[in-house]
Amino acid sequence: MKSFLFTVCQIIKAPRVHILIGFFFVLGISLTGISNHAFWDDEANTALFARNLIEQGQLSAWDGNNVIGYKGGYELNEDLVNVIIPPLQYYIAAAGMIIFGENEFGARIPFVLFGALSVLILGWAAKGFLSDHRNHGLPALIAATSTAFLLYIPQARYYSLGLFFTALILGLWGEGISKHSNSKDRFIAITALGAVFCAGLFYANYYMAIALVASLTPLLLIDKFQTQKHFIFLGSLGLTTLILIGLVLIENDVSPRLDSKPLLVEPFFSFFALFRLHISSLSAFEFMPILLIPLLLLPWAGCKRSWLRPDCMTAITLVISIVSYIFVITIMTPREIQPTDLADMRYLVPLFPIIAIISATALTTVWAYSHIASIVLGAMLVFTNILHLSPVALANKQPFRCTLCAYTAERFNDFTSGSEGYIEAVKRIQRTNPDASIVTYPEYMAYSPMFYVPEVTYCDQVDKTVLSEISIEDELPNCVIKKSECADYAIIGEMKLGPGSGKPVEITEVMTINGCRYRTQSIIPVFWHNSSRPEIPWHLFHSATDSFNNENGIITFQRD
Repeated sequence: MKSFLFTVCQIIKAPRVHILIGFFFVLGISLTGISNHAFWDDEANTALFARNLIEQGQLSAWDGNNVIGYKGGYELNEDLVNVIIPPLQYYIAAAGMIIFGENEFGARIPFVLFGALSVLILGWAAKGFLSDHRNHGLPALIAATSTAFLLYIPQARYYSLGLFFTALILGLWGEGISKHSNSKDRFIAITALGAVFCAGLFYANYYMAIALVASLTPLLLIDKFQTQKHFIFLGSLGLTTLILIGLVLIENDVSPRLDSKPLLVEPFFSFFALFRLHISSLSAFEFMPILLIPLLLLPWAGCKRSWLRPDCMTAITLVISIVSYIFVITIMTPREIQPTDLADMRYLVPLFPIIAIISATALTTVWAYSHIASIVLGAMLVFTNILHLSPVALANKQPFRCTLCAYTAERFNDFTSGSEGYIEAVKRIQRTNPDASIVTYPEYMAYSPMFYVPEVTYCDQVDKTVLSEISIEDELPNCVIKKSECADYAIIGEMKLGPGSGKPVEITEVMTINGCRYRTQSIIPVFWHNSSRPEIPWHLFHSATDSFNNENGIITFQRD
């Protein structure tokens, strides 16, 4: 009996078991309720372009009836082909939809698989950053039980691809180069693989690839990474990124759009405001357990456990890498900051593997001092948001809760999201008027119903000040061009006074929109916001139907 229990304990403590537990947990919870919610607007963008790719063989925004006109057509060329957004996500979604059908499951399942695989790869990558082999599975477990991480996995968007390629690059950097340091042929193969994975990350999201390459630079401060091969590997990633940037910029369709962005009024103030917003949002969005970072300094408090210092120094350097990553993201995504703005944390998704390694190092450091304290901290990390400090964040603070528990419950609860409310509103119109034209507010809420109810026409999709030349303009319905013709119906959750304005327009029974008079037709008592999106401050883990009155619902107006 004792021998059996000893064997069981040895199996439980094995890093491979921890990694597999993390993998299957991510896979299981992501597949549970995968089709509960309809696509929210960004997912619908992916699914719409993927469907057009299947039918037309190109990333066309025009399906013969509607145009996918994000930001007035900013990402489109004159032939209404998407030339701005990195294309890999559309091809991945299209592959899933061909195999499993043009629905939520078909579009989302490939991204779930990439996200789950990133946990397996993280278990391998951790070997290069944690010296004790017994701890190699801990980062995978930490990532797998991070609600912020889990929320991004089942999204039909580039997030899981970013995680997948980032984990692979970290693994090659930390484990691949060191393990095969004496083999020239293997190093060449590793460098080539690194370039391929960097290209994959680039075509998942341009910003992520550039920022990740920059974030690897501080790791050269670590003694074991100060090798010629690490310098060459980093140089190859940088060269790959530069070549790919050049290929994108020399496209005639792309450069004018990149040049047309308006200049910031106060660029330095905006940069530092946005940089600070990203740093503080690591807490509010529950990306990073901030309170674990000071624990990395424990080995310098005395000489008894100085053997912990190398791993802690590596983790501290990884913190610097995170700051470097955010610095580069802030440079590449400039915008004027309003008091009500939130950080665009989707570009920071590749930081999850790095954060998991840092957190694992902090917990194992505390373990060397007190097993009980380490276990308590681990439980707090998984089952509360205290260590993230999100309940006391300076902005966008969250209630004290077990966010993982809330997310797990949500996966079994199929409630009506804001996107589904808009879809229902369009379906009601389509049943009585199949040829109706519709305009939605906010404008981005058009894309979910556009996927599910493509028969009606969605207006105000193309702005001629953004996309002045359209080769097939004569084929488009008139109202697709913004301010050219009033829609038959308007569906409103919220209207803003102007671009960047935080003041919503008062919704009244009679509204004047684009010079046309509209009257209230019906109200759907569903909170209008796209609350199934993955960012924690925007995400609702339960139905909001009973918590919001009609002023927060979705109102349909018909033109007089």
